Amino acid sequence: MQGRPLASGLAVSPGKGVGHLHVDVDDALDEADEGRPVVLAIHTTSPRDVAAMMRSGGVLTVAGGHDSHAAVVTRASAIPAVLSVEGMIIADDHVMFGTTRVDVGELVEVDGTTGSVGLADGSGEGGQSLSLDEAYALETPDDSRRLYGAWASTYESDFVDATGYIYPRKVAEQFVSGFDGSGPVLDVGCGTGVVGEELNDLGVEVIDGIDISPEMLSQAREKGSGGGVYRHLIEADFTEETAIPAGTYAGVVSAGTFTHGHLPPHSLGELIRVCAPGARGAIGINTVHFESHGFRDWFEAAVRDGRILRYEAIAAPIYASSSADTANGMAQVVVFEVA
Repeated sequence: MQGRPLASGLAVSPGKGVGHLHVDVDDALDEADEGRPVVLAIHTTSPRDVAAMMRSGGVLTVAGGHDSHAAVVTRASAIPAVLSVEGMIIADDHVMFGTTRVDVGELVEVDGTTGSVGLADGSGEGGQSLSLDEAYALETPDDSRRLYGAWASTYESDFVDATGYIYPRKVAEQFVSGFDGSGPVLDVGCGTGVVGEELNDLGVEVIDGIDISPEMLSQAREKGSGGGVYRHLIEADFTEETAIPAGTYAGVVSAGTFTHGHLPPHSLGELIRVCAPGARGAIGINTVHFESHGFRDWFEAAVRDGRILRYEAIAAPIYASSSADTANGMAQVVVFEVA
């Protein structure tokens, strides 16, 4: 536990999870739909609670044993869970852990291996626990540097692991399905290297990453055996023309970077510039933002102008539990060929 210990209980489903504490299943689902990690605290569980449990980074109960509904569901779904938490009393807007009050919305850590529950302090190694809401609130490149600099060391535990973030895999799969395997590939907005790991796992051999945050790039540098996922890592602002020579790459990928508050549609022009003719692209864009922020219009214009030969937008889930009607839970993976 990184934060202050709160209580202990029966460890029934191994693993660690961090999330915002919720005591109402509907509120927990709403928060998960917005991409924020959740820990659900409940007296005991029933089938009506399964949807919220599946979206949670951890589950806590007042009652229940190794064969209870909560234990069976969490073990089967690999959700960290601690049951029969000692001294836990649930109110409408807070939970008491003995004499310590934790308000709904505060970050809590669940260790389903040891049975420990703690109050997360959000500090990895000087890190800070942040959220998708804060990411979407970004307005300038300097905002991005500040947020991702603070989030780098806990990004994967706070967000990727806690939310079941399968988006990088889905984008990588769409890219590889039409890539001939020759030539270098650029991972735009590579962050901590999650997309690069997926590409590497799928057989892409030469991958470069570019990101605005040196702290995120530092995390990416450690990916793979001996830090071998990326050939080169580049710190640059992709809202402007970079120093990358035109026509360098045989492929480009990106997941979650071309979106509100990050890279706008016009940055796709720089992406095309660094690609060689015939290069394949696979760019994941939140479905809502694809329509409302001008990304579809940009791709339509790029076809008309002859910058790309064609494009296809393929629906894909962002989170493991996403469905077509999940707000902010679906993306369009736009695959295209550069002219």
